[in-house]
Amino acid sequence: MTSKFLFFSIAIVSAFLFYSNSGFAQDYSFTQNYINELDDYINYANIDRNSSQPTTYDNIEGSPFVYKDFVEGELKLNTGKTYKGPLRYDIYADEIEFVTSDKVIYTVKNPEAIQLAILGETKFNYFPPGEFKGVKGYYEVLVIGDYSLYEKYQIALKDPQAARPYVEAKPAKFLRQDSKFFIMDPDANFTEIGNKKDLLLNDLDKDKLEAFVKKNKIKISDREDLKRFVQFLNDSN
Repeated sequence: MTSKFLFFSIAIVSAFLFYSNSGFAQDYSFTQNYINELDDYINYANIDRNSSQPTTYDNIEGSPFVYKDFVEGELKLNTGKTYKGPLRYDIYADEIEFVTSDKVIYTVKNPEAIQLAILGETKFNYFPPGEFKGVKGYYEVLVIGDYSLYEKYQIALKDPQAARPYVEAKPAKFLRQDSKFFIMDPDANFTEIGNKKDLLLNDLDKDKLEAFVKKNKIKISDREDLKRFVQFLNDSN
């Protein structure tokens, strides 16, 4: 065995052990400097290391996360400051989690200070409770413009089932649900898209909108269709 191959093998094993023990995604190579940025974020946000660790989901089947593992991410604050590090989004708790250099997972406790959270290629805005009617928490940003499109992920927790004669007990289980989609107009009013009639927004040419929906066979359950529709709104207004 050559020394070069031996060095490479040791590096692979070391990386595997580090990520396995820390809960990191094993297919991402987070550098120490990269992770240290979130150490700085803990100090900036005055996060209590003893009370800001997330809920664990032991003995529950399925995953509450958009991405099960941590991905490369950024927290862009309203102040203009950006912190980079491994992030993941917990749909059930509606929280973003991060990892620091001490290999401990924490939750973001000042989401109202975050302008944008980026997880890989996915971008999230946070809307504080009470600021907009019927909208609160983290929403994926699908289209930004005079008219913007947001997706709210949904998940349910199915209760455990006790054992019955000839039937084994079943643990609690996370079940992904259909997302909800919202269009925000130039006046910052949100419309939840529950049916095609919801696409006929007030103060717009309804005949024109209906024609576009029909011609392009827009489905309200298809995020790509909705993205095309909202882009049409922006291009024609």
